Amino acid sequence: RSTPISSSTLKSAIPSPVAREAYAPETTRGVAPPANPHKPASVKPHAPGENGERKPAFIVHEALTRAAGDKDLLKEAIGILLEDAPQQLKTLRDAYSAKDLATVQRLAHGLQGAVANLGAASMAAGLRDLSHAARDKRQEAIDPLLDQAYRDWTSLERELRTWIAAP
Repeated sequence: RSTPISSSTLKSAIPSPVAREAYAPETTRGVAPPANPHKPASVKPHAPGENGERKPAFIVHEALTRAAGDKDLLKEAIGILLEDAPQQLKTLRDAYSAKDLATVQRLAHGLQGAVANLGAASMAAGLRDLSHAARDKRQEAIDPLLDQAYRDWTSLERELRTWIAAP
């Protein structure tokens, strides 16, 4: 019989994001870092890949690797993200509306780490760009990056719920 894991224990057990170069080659194929790290990436998340296939929002093998192959741990981490991310995105939008760029930066950075830990490299890259735009006070870049974060979340949420529901 296993002992339930608290969400605070779970959050501390998930490793922090690793460098993009350490990802499996298929997770970064076609995704180049922006030439200027202070400008939004030109990569279109979830754009068709080289063979016209849709790029996944959630890379299962990467997420399982980060969870040490423990599907139950991964499902619990996904459950936490599914509960927290919608409110974090709303708070991000509210902070931007209030011109609170420090909060936008902090929240975008935190959410970036959470989605990166679950193998959502595309959304993580967009949130990194959002965090940098807020840090650099480039307000003209923030609104489209927030819109992209919502679109990325819609795709990611659908894929995460599908994976959790699978036997």
